[in-house]
Amino acid sequence: MTIPTGSSSPTPSGITVIIIGLGIGGLTAALSCHLKGHHVIGFEKLENLEPYGDGLILTPNGHQVLRDLDDTGSIGEWVKKWSYNCTNCKVYDTNGVHVGQHPIPDTDKGLSLVPRGGLVHTLYQTAKRLGLDLRLGVKVTEFRENETEASVVVDGIETVGDCIIFADGANSRGRAVVSTRNTRPYYSGFSAYRGKADGTALIDDPQCHWLLNKDSKNDSATAFAGPNMYVLLATCGKGRASFCLGITQLVDNFWTTPVDKEEMLGQIDYWACIDQIRPVVHKMSKDQFILCPLLRAGVLDSWVSPVGRIAVIGDAAHPFFPTSAQGATQAIEDAATIAITLQRAGKRNIKLGLKAMEELRKHRATFIQRNAWRVNDAWFETPVDERVGKKAAPAIGIIDWIAEHCCRSYASEEFERVRWSIETGEAYIPTNIPAERNDIPLPM
Repeated sequence: MTIPTGSSSPTPSGITVIIIGLGIGGLTAALSCHLKGHHVIGFEKLENLEPYGDGLILTPNGHQVLRDLDDTGSIGEWVKKWSYNCTNCKVYDTNGVHVGQHPIPDTDKGLSLVPRGGLVHTLYQTAKRLGLDLRLGVKVTEFRENETEASVVVDGIETVGDCIIFADGANSRGRAVVSTRNTRPYYSGFSAYRGKADGTALIDDPQCHWLLNKDSKNDSATAFAGPNMYVLLATCGKGRASFCLGITQLVDNFWTTPVDKEEMLGQIDYWACIDQIRPVVHKMSKDQFILCPLLRAGVLDSWVSPVGRIAVIGDAAHPFFPTSAQGATQAIEDAATIAITLQRAGKRNIKLGLKAMEELRKHRATFIQRNAWRVNDAWFETPVDERVGKKAAPAIGIIDWIAEHCCRSYASEEFERVRWSIETGEAYIPTNIPAERNDIPLPM
């Protein structure tokens, strides 16, 4: 099915969509809704949209959405510049002994490793060029809904629309609005040190040339697996940037905070290979090195409020671990889907539009999320001497049925079946997950 890319001035749908949170999911929702003719008003508490952190994997199921978000193709071209050409990640133990490797397939099908902040900046600039009403550095203090409208209050001023989409992360206030259970995420026991550096910083230091040097023609990824931490060091954009990810278990950590790089290095300073790791970590930008809690949350009983004008997407609905390689892309799928279902349902049936998005997305996102959690936990529970071969890395890899899915075609083709399910009360059986899983109840 060919997906139309739309234009900068699409036919108005008459629907006003309010979006709270302008990260990757929120900005993709804003652009997708604009392309479907919805009027968008976005709110973000941060004044600077380029966040801390490292890089993120974009698999083809996300890339195909991004490339069609504007009529010039600028987003797709930007993502293409970060196409990943590393075909495997070698894994070493703490003594520097090669114990396995993690294959990276589909590098020729639209797989990219991109700087998180750069993607957010690119999406935001595109949205502003298209004239979207996006407001930064503001705090939404109240939100309301009734049978005819939804609204938010900022600085005492009420903004009215047809629906509110919460895309503000795992700690979203929207969770308690749409669900009666599992509204608060909880700390998983795992945290991630995340950092990024300009590629030239590594090229200028001979101690980092094992990962990146001026003659490098391909990106590279190397991991080190210890009893208390899994460290991944990678380059992307053919050496334009380098990233660091260190997954570990900490007693208590609920908020993302900037940290000193020595905090991470101090936990692994007894590793025999520390002298190989330390120079690369030291090159990570001081103001871009953070410690992130990896949060979990039980399945919400609904992604849509009882009144039917408030919904959650992305991490607000289903927080992911970084080893899933799907956190950003699943938020992108949510965003593209909700724009389509609102268009199909129309202004007079906003609740149907939001509930249809939930039905199309909930099983798929939850299944992928839980599978990544399972792989992560199994790795940390595996004795160190057994972390070899396919067990060397806590990553699920790139799975065909995930990466090859087109959420926009699926939403368009399945909408009437979902409508019938919602209107009759018959269970909707999704086909965007493996057939053997589509009739299994969601875990609580």
